[in-house]
Amino acid sequence: MACACPAYIIKNTFLELYEGSDGEQSPVECGRPRCVTADPAMFLGESLLQEGDVELYGDKVQEPRVSALSFDSQSTDVDSLDLVGATSEDASTSDEPIFRVRNTFICCECVADSPVLCGRRRAVTTDAAFFMEHDAGKDTSSTASGSRPCSELSLMLLRCGLDAELAIDEVQVRVRDLAFDVVGAEVVCQALRLTGIQDRTAMIDGLRGEVVELSKSPHGHTVLVEAVRSLGTVASSFIVEELLGQGPHALLNGYMCNVICCLLEHAGHDGRATCLVEHLLSEDTASVCCHKYGHLVAIAVVSYAPAWQAWRVVTALRSNVQRLARHRFAHKVVTVVLQKCSPEVYHPLVTELFATPQAVTTLACHNFGVHLVRTLLQSPLHSRHIVQCLLQNSSRVMKDKYGWQLMCDFGLAPAPVAKQVPVMPLSFA
Repeated sequence: MACACPAYIIKNTFLELYEGSDGEQSPVECGRPRCVTADPAMFLGESLLQEGDVELYGDKVQEPRVSALSFDSQSTDVDSLDLVGATSEDASTSDEPIFRVRNTFICCECVADSPVLCGRRRAVTTDAAFFMEHDAGKDTSSTASGSRPCSELSLMLLRCGLDAELAIDEVQVRVRDLAFDVVGAEVVCQALRLTGIQDRTAMIDGLRGEVVELSKSPHGHTVLVEAVRSLGTVASSFIVEELLGQGPHALLNGYMCNVICCLLEHAGHDGRATCLVEHLLSEDTASVCCHKYGHLVAIAVVSYAPAWQAWRVVTALRSNVQRLARHRFAHKVVTVVLQKCSPEVYHPLVTELFATPQAVTTLACHNFGVHLVRTLLQSPLHSRHIVQCLLQNSSRVMKDKYGWQLMCDFGLAPAPVAKQVPVMPLSFA
């Protein structure tokens, strides 16, 4: 008597329902690249193969012990299959569909073509047993913990009262996981802004040991920035301690530089932040000024750090001021020095910058150097000298597009007259 039950054929990582097994070709032959997976025994277990309940046909494993189920829908679940006693001979003569395990989801094929014929590339995945065990564990822990989604936590924080207190308590417990998530990081920052000093301190204490990874994360570093803004030196203490364990070059990460700039802005004169700046500038300060992200730290040092550390940056700029004044990033540091520092600090830099007669003209005709000339034209101490140099070399400056725009903006050259386009009169029939 034939058993009207489907059988399993193990192939990669998902179940595909296929009607009829005799004389039919596998969808593998349709030209679609298959994923590399483990041996079928990892999915069914070595014990099933040894007990004889499963028959192995080349790279296919046939499992005849499947109950009769109604397959009305296009998909089914592995957990919904109930294994009962049946022989492989009955399954081979059955007219019911069989299962073929393919990549990563369960697909039912009846009359219509299989999705493999659509030319879609498959993802490279692990074996099916690992995939399902991992997902099952993840879903179970999420349900057991009863954690709320980030959107709900954000709404609870806005309501204030008891809801806000419950949300803050949950954020404190889950702060390590939330800080690395794009939405979770916003929730943590929102909680830091709305809570008191004690709750903020308790929340930040949960991030100890994760500062380096958070400072490199596109979302996690925003939590550290908000912590420094909310707590100042209280949060900067352990942040600096963990960042000091990194090398000077490792600190020049884009997100990490944002954290360091925030530390200098809110705790620039703190002893720990001073030690971090000394560690960062210990090797080559000029190279930091020329770095894509390091120049932002150099600007923060000039703006917020003690004067002796700002002087260290100025000294590094004086080493090759003509080149650094025309550098893509370093010229921004020179500009901030001229704007933020006292004349006693930047006067030696200006003296070396305009040591040659053609220095002003060269900078005025450069796409980055022209920004320094604009800054000095606004300085009462140096504007007269700069104007005199520009007028003496006006013929050369006016030939350059940057110099011409500079002369026009400061009234040193006549403004261009807009050309009037003649308007043709309308003809009426």
